[in-house]
Amino acid sequence: MLRHSFRYASRKDWSAIAKDLKPVYTAPSEQAALDRFAEFSEKWEARYPAIVRLWTNAWAEFVPFLQFDTGDSHDHLHDQRHREHQRAHPPRGERSRPLPQRAGCLEVRLSRNHES
Repeated sequence: MLRHSFRYASRKDWSAIAKDLKPVYTAPSEQAALDRFAEFSEKWEARYPAIVRLWTNAWAEFVPFLQFDTGDSHDHLHDQRHREHQRAHPPRGERSRPLPQRAGCLEVRLSRNHES
């Protein structure tokens, strides 16, 4: 919804619109979101009526998203990167050797004759 809102706005107003819409989509309840949207509408409807219309028309589809946790999604990405660095990596230089020569690896030879 936020990205679609920018289609109807001048680029110079994007940051202000994003700042004013954030309380709408991060509201703890539908009523709080309606109150924040009313404040947004008062400020921006004269200049960008299409944005207000966009949110009004999509309100029923938007409301269920208010039930999701509003935690920062960047925290999840940070946790994943942190876990990746915690994985056990082979000692330096072991990656460059062929697979059968790596410590702890078994060498499996496949025969060329396949008997069925």
